[in-house]
Amino acid sequence: MRRHSFAIFMVVVSAILVVWGWNFYAADELNRWNGVVRVAHAPSSIDLTLTIRYPKPPLYEERYHITDINGISKYRYQVRSYNGLLVKVTQPPHTTYNVSFFFEALEQKGLWKLTNKAPRAKGDPIYTLAVKQSVGGKSGSRTIVFSNPHFWATTAARYHSMHIDAARSTNGVLEVQSSSLLDPRYEEMVRAFEAFGPKEFRRDVTLARERARHA
Repeated sequence: MRRHSFAIFMVVVSAILVVWGWNFYAADELNRWNGVVRVAHAPSSIDLTLTIRYPKPPLYEERYHITDINGISKYRYQVRSYNGLLVKVTQPPHTTYNVSFFFEALEQKGLWKLTNKAPRAKGDPIYTLAVKQSVGGKSGSRTIVFSNPHFWATTAARYHSMHIDAARSTNGVLEVQSSSLLDPRYEEMVRAFEAFGPKEFRRDVTLARERARHA
């Protein structure tokens, strides 16, 4: 009889603990779970465009456009010659993580920290990089214009600043600071767009460019 009473007692205690645990912990855990589900199913989009405008023939413009909307990716390339020939290469919409990985790689390279760079010479091609991102109702966008990315990556000059204090220095110069203007990120962005996509897509891009170049 005692064993039976003890078993009933343990069942009652267990029930009390379950009710207590549910009241104190389950609500928070349920809210967290619902938050995870909302994020996982939240609408998301990535839109990346690189446009290269050439001031001199044979090519007039190249454009890479890469998008991902709710996990469905699509990318295309088009090139236009000064003779008016337009050649397009498109990849049909499909489910892939390539665009998400590509966007994350650009972020790691400093995508959001880039600033406009004025053209160095009249004949330099002009690069315009536009990015739009939206996740769970939050969005951001950026457009950067620059030229000659190879120059900024390899041969950009150094910037010198001098602090002058005649009272504390015999020659009037107290401190000289030097910083490099080299910034490889612009060229890395361009190279990333050129290398993006499966082998077949990159092959067709090369053929399209050559076709427009010799139009």
